[in-house]
Amino acid sequence: LPGYLGSLPRFKRLYGAGREVANATQAQTLKRLVMPFLLRRTKSQVLKELPEKTEEVRPCTMTPIQKKIYEQYLHSKEADKIRHELKADGKIDYAGILALLTRLKQVCDHPRLPDIMAGKAKKNLDPTESGKWEAFEEIVREALGSELKIVVFSQYLGVLDFIGQWLKTQNVDYVDLRGSTADRAAPLKKFQEDDNCKVFLCSLLAGGLGIDLTAASVCIHFDRWWNPAKENQATDRLHRFGQTRGVQVFKLQCPGTIED
Repeated sequence: LPGYLGSLPRFKRLYGAGREVANATQAQTLKRLVMPFLLRRTKSQVLKELPEKTEEVRPCTMTPIQKKIYEQYLHSKEADKIRHELKADGKIDYAGILALLTRLKQVCDHPRLPDIMAGKAKKNLDPTESGKWEAFEEIVREALGSELKIVVFSQYLGVLDFIGQWLKTQNVDYVDLRGSTADRAAPLKKFQEDDNCKVFLCSLLAGGLGIDLTAASVCIHFDRWWNPAKENQATDRLHRFGQTRGVQVFKLQCPGTIED
């Protein structure tokens, strides 16, 4: 917007220049003028040499116990009540709808995850009860065999817990980052600098922004977020300035479910 802030001499006179420090009134005036605007450059404009990013949605068939529990939630009294409310003209319990959809999403990760997240069950889950586990383990083993580092994103801490337990049994060194992590810098530093630390487990909300994970070139989304932009923000913790390898992104998804 040429001329919006006036000429350069006028700008210097009104708002200060060089080593001069604008006073509070000058600063507030300028802030009001520029607040409506956002200066933005896309990554493709700035990082022309950034390596390629490939994405794959990996379909995963649910296990029999997953299908059974998924159907139980889908045809529960709670679900029937929601269907009735949606057909009627009365008040709709949107919080109840979101809660049911969340439980269905959790079952796609592991049939017992809803109970874990509600504090109704122990955390020692059997990974093989999840239809996603075979694909997940295959991707992890191939990446480790190729000496590649891996970042795993999930919305649910219960998922990070049972993946971490499995990594321990495989003697794979890893770190994790979640909302409760007090010292965020420590796991990031170890993953970026320690060649023996191969896996970074990350809560999607805790690690979707503001961190650098360019040591990794394999990204696994164990579950799908409501908003694809949130997934892309998380993936870009790997695919950003400083990345020297092509980034492979795997999104695990159960066909015929709420994820689909």
